[in-house]
Amino acid sequence: MRIRDKDLELIKSLLKRNIGVLIIVLIVAYLLKYYYSVAGVGELKIFIIPVKFIVENVVGIRFIYDPYYGYISFESGIGIEKGCIGINYMIAIFLMLSFMLFPSFITQREKLMLIGLIIVISYLWMIIVNSVRISSGIILHRAEFHILGLSGDQIHRIQGILIYYIGMWVIYLIMINIGKVFFKKYLIDEREIDGIVIKNKLFKETLIYIPFYFYIAVVVVMPLLNGALFVNASLFINHTFWILLISTLITICISLFIRR
Repeated sequence: MRIRDKDLELIKSLLKRNIGVLIIVLIVAYLLKYYYSVAGVGELKIFIIPVKFIVENVVGIRFIYDPYYGYISFESGIGIEKGCIGINYMIAIFLMLSFMLFPSFITQREKLMLIGLIIVISYLWMIIVNSVRISSGIILHRAEFHILGLSGDQIHRIQGILIYYIGMWVIYLIMINIGKVFFKKYLIDEREIDGIVIKNKLFKETLIYIPFYFYIAVVVVMPLLNGALFVNASLFINHTFWILLISTLITICISLFIRR
């Protein structure tokens, strides 16, 4: 059996032994997305208010609540509305951490308890990263920052992608370093699962790309499956281009640094 075949068998084995809890994770992710799609701004305050509080204290502006829009700063012409929440980002973090951590726990009870912890971590990290994204966006807007002839909307889009994707990598590396004991089995060159002996570095190296896989799955593949291409083809293609370009370049740079 070739190395690549062994890795495929290992992945299949991991999925098989965690299929039940992974189905629950997908259901939770779907319910979270569904709730976001049908909820009004007032029902999403748990996602918006912490971000508003942090942004106000970082950039020094005050927001006023509007039941139809969200939070608005009339003095600066800036708002935090439903689309700024970053629910897809929270889902991407939730799915990534679930995939990373579940194989390291044995009992179903442990894995079910872990779901709650991962939800809390994903929520808190989304608040932090979203606050950084919005605060830095406001700072760039105030400075009237321009580069390479890009429009304000393009700069805002690129800045958002950079912050979100770097944030994916930061939480990934934090979890790897905090939970060395959980991931130790992935960091050795030889292991055996279900009678399959893995003696290579390929599967270990594929873990480097976990943030890329989940980010692209949630921000590109999911919208594509939901028909975003047919709603506004030019906007979707442009946004996808920047996502793929930025995330690919960052992934290459980080993977080269990690392998040094």
